[in-house]
Formats: sequence, structure tokens, C-alpha cells
Amino acid sequence: MKTKRYFSMKKSGFLLKGMLVGLVLTAFAVSCTNLDEDLYDTITPEDFFNSEESYVSALGSAYTTLTNYASGDPLSVHETSTDEMVVPTRGQDWDDGGHWRRLHLHSWTYEETYFNGAWNFGFEGVNKANQLIYQFETLVEDGMVEEATAAAFIAELRAIRGFFYWQLIDLFGNVPLVLDFATAEAAPANVDRAQVWTTIVADLEEAVPLLNTTVGGTSYGRMNYYAGKPCWPSCT
Repeated sequence: MKTKRYFSMKKSGFLLKGMLVGLVLTAFAVSCTNLDEDLYDTITPEDFFNSEESYVSALGSAYTTLTNYASGDPLSVHETSTDEMVVPTRGQDWDDGGHWRRLHLHSWTYEETYFNGAWNFGFEGVNKANQLIYQFETLVEDGMVEEATAAAFIAELRAIRGFFYWQLIDLFGNVPLVLDFATAEAAPANVDRAQVWTTIVADLEEAVPLLNTTVGGTSYGRMNYYAGKPCWPSCT
């Protein structure tokens, strides 16, 4: 019995050593000594702005704000303040502190969160358009993008910016007028609504003729010539 137990323990020891050696060899088999890696969390202008596809992709952030247009606070302010939408209240359900009733009755106060959201919607769109315009202009100055190529994308961004300013003066009247990302103030003063309108119309009159007239999948959902086509002072 003693001899059998001795051999059994010895056999177990060999098995453990064999398992340890196997684990070590396996670890070395799947590892490597070169720990350099390619990082994909940062894209530099040299790596990105090198094709028309990348220019189109860069425009994406100017359009993302539009996702709130038909479902967020802009919709609430546009629709509930008119006869286009009524929000029924059943007991306390959907009352929301009276927000909807005040919007519908035009008895809102400066504390209404929906107006804050609509304001942020407009100026987030303006700021993103300004930022991308500045970026394209900088790339042209640095010789990384041809001026003729950048002109079409800048025109598209100016048209997008015009849409957001249309929303802002429609909802708020006098608003800050900021067209230059590099010199933008932290808290710009309001400008008379008529001046904002005149400036944006003049800006669109220059930009719209440069927009793409192609209709199809490549222009779907983008600000092309027909989306920005001027029809002021009257649409006939």
C-alpha cells in the first residue's frame, strides 16, 4: 500500500509539472516580443482629408443635430404653440408641471426647458457648420485641399447654417449672429432679427449656386441646390 501510494503521488507530481510546462509553452506560443501597435482612436488631417469620401464623411457632424428637429424640443415649440398639436392630460399623466398647457396657451415663462432645447438645437447646428467651414478653409490655406474642391463643401455648410438661422429667428427673433468660428465670442450679443435675415439671405445667394444639382443616392439627405434654392422675397 505504501509503495502504491508513493508511486501515485509521484505520478501526480509529474502530471502537475507537465501541466505547468504546457501552460508556459502555450503562453509563449501566442505571445510576441514586439509590443508596438497601431492606434485608431485619433485621425489626423493628413490621414483623413485625402479623398472626396472623407470630405463627405466630415460633413456628418453638421447634420447630426437635425435628428432633434422632428422629435425633440424644436418640434414641441413649433407644434404645441400652434393648433397643430395638443397634448392631452389625464390626471397627472402628461401634465409635466403645466409645460404643455403653457406652450399651447402662449403663457410660457423663461424657465421652460423646451425653449432652452430649441435654442441649443439652433446654435449647436450653427457652431458645427462654422467649425467645419473653418476647418476646410484652414486645409485650403495649408495646401491640403484644392480651393475649388473645398468651395462646394463650404457652400453646403453655409446652406446648412442658413437653415439653423432660419429656425432661430423664427422662434426667437433677435439672436446672436456668428459666422466665424475662429473669432466667435463666448457670449455674443443679440442682433436685430432683420439684420440676421438680410445677412443670411446674402450668404445663401452666394452659396446656393455652388451646391450640387445631382439628384440621387449621393445627394439624398444633404443640402443640395434644390434644398437651398432661393425663393425670396416671395416663392412663386
